[in-house]
Amino acid sequence: METVEMPYRLADDLLLFIRQNNGTLSKKRRQREFEALTDDEVERIERVVQDAFDGFSDSGDSAESSN
Repeated sequence: METVEMPYRLADDLLLFIRQNNGTLSKKRRQREFEALTDDEVERIERVVQDAFDGFSDSGDSAESSN
């Protein structure tokens, strides 16, 4: 699904910032780096990221056991 168009690097940053902030884009980032996005676009992107990463942990734990 293509929600908005932006350079890959900016999209990577957006994904990272949303994941770091527990599924939402911080107000500071929204105002400084992503002011071109509408509120609706931000909400849709946050939902996509939340759905895509639901159940995943950022703790670095692996499902595989170490030998």
